[in-house]
Amino acid sequence: MSRIFTAAKQLFIKKPLLTNCIVYGGLYSGAEFTQQLLTKKVIADTPEKCDLGLIGRYAVLGSTIFPVGLYHWYNWLDRALVGTAARTLAFKVVLDQVVTMPPMIYVFYIGMSLMEGQKDIYRELKDKFWPTFWTSAAFWMPVQYINFFVMPTSMRIIFIAATSFLWVNILCVLKRQENQPQIVEIN
Repeated sequence: MSRIFTAAKQLFIKKPLLTNCIVYGGLYSGAEFTQQLLTKKVIADTPEKCDLGLIGRYAVLGSTIFPVGLYHWYNWLDRALVGTAARTLAFKVVLDQVVTMPPMIYVFYIGMSLMEGQKDIYRELKDKFWPTFWTSAAFWMPVQYINFFVMPTSMRIIFIAATSFLWVNILCVLKRQENQPQIVEIN
């Protein structure tokens, strides 16, 4: 067992981006698999088969676009904003939420719609962007504070991947909700 751990540790050191892609993709698709087990097997009145295609779509986004973008973003952010002073951490957390979350939400909903063959690839994004954004802020801002304050740079993507497992479970719930157009009242 220690050989496996040592080999994994060496892979993280020698090939951090590749390792992050594998781990992040596994946890990302694992979250959807967990959701399907719960909704289709455990709490369903009539058990259904898991949708392997949907799990695969999560695997595509989770092992390619997201970990690569996050890897480069966190490397840049750590060089641009050095230190753990309260003001620096607060700025990093807010900057991370404002800069990374909107494109990630866009890529998630549009990417999933493209892979699902939806006619209007923007419909779900339009309906769910703001609820997803505010939910992500409530989840990610405290997580990112811990990430920037405690985690060494080399482990940030893995920490994010582990917490992303929780986040993607939330995202799966948001995605499964019926599209609710956002109504804005102007008085």
